[in-house]
Amino acid sequence: MAKGDAWGDIFVTKVWLLIEGGGPEHLNIRFIDAFRTFLGLDRNFHIEMTGGYKETVNRFLEAPKQGQYKVMLIDSEGPLPPFTKEILPTDILRSWAQNHAKAFKIDRHGLNALEKSKFDQIHFMVQMMEAWFIGDVENVEILSKEEIKSRIPQNNYSKKKAPEILKNLDSQIVRKKSIYCDRLLKKIEELKDKKEV
Repeated sequence: MAKGDAWGDIFVTKVWLLIEGGGPEHLNIRFIDAFRTFLGLDRNFHIEMTGGYKETVNRFLEAPKQGQYKVMLIDSEGPLPPFTKEILPTDILRSWAQNHAKAFKIDRHGLNALEKSKFDQIHFMVQMMEAWFIGDVENVEILSKEEIKSRIPQNNYSKKKAPEILKNLDSQIVRKKSIYCDRLLKKIEELKDKKEV
């Protein structure tokens, strides 16, 4: 695990991965199992399906318990540029937070807290989780939500089937076509590699 996070220099004993989405308890259990498999997470990672966008952000902004390190995974709900030397991660986060604060009724306090959070604790499914299901696009993050949906056979897909599809995906293949998935996996690998784990 890591020492030090957005709330100060603390000793971390467990990572909490807060994921936007879910539904009834039985579906959440399947999603948690699917994300754990897809991301290769051991029991040092606690996974929680946190519901809607606002609920997820609010859970992330709550003061952590002792030894708790939070990582948030949410739909970007819009395109995000690749981070480069010209476009820094902090700039992307600030722009994203400002663009979505009004739409999702995040108050000024919440917006300021998001902007001050470390960018490496905030991760995105661009523009939605289902983008990871598409195998014939080099960079899935250039697709709009409408294009993503159009590439998934609707007669064979429902949210209930999503956990099984996710669980059977090869994350090493997905990360090659999704820089934000790759970024999430690198963060997880970094946390696993810390001597405290």
